[in-house]
Amino acid sequence: MGTNPGQGGGDSTTTIGYSDASDSTSPGDAVGITGGEVEPGTDTENLLGVRARGRATENSGVAPIHVGGPCVAAVEGSVAAGDDLDLGATGAAGELETTAGGPAHALSDENGTWQGQTAPAGYAWVLL
Repeated sequence: MGTNPGQGGGDSTTTIGYSDASDSTSPGDAVGITGGEVEPGTDTENLLGVRARGRATENSGVAPIHVGGPCVAAVEGSVAAGDDLDLGATGAAGELETTAGGPAHALSDENGTWQGQTAPAGYAWVLL
């Protein structure tokens, strides 16, 4: 069964709303906070979470962000199940990459399957 970027793992995923007035994020982006807004993360921010699908309300400027539990996130292509992940300089902004002791954990390979659900190309199931 296929999944979508930013999809959560059901009741075990915790999601909050955070300001994204510039609408700069997309579902599945690994995000940090820059200037008080959610932005696609790089190695200069701390990982906040993964941008979820949808908006709290249409044109509200509030983005739902997964901050705990399993979800589908953008990853740098060499990610494999079991890797520790964090924002970094190797991948594009908004991608998680392999790093020792990172705050996130890969549940699947890039484009891999977790609990019968396959992540799209460029994404993996991760645990925040």
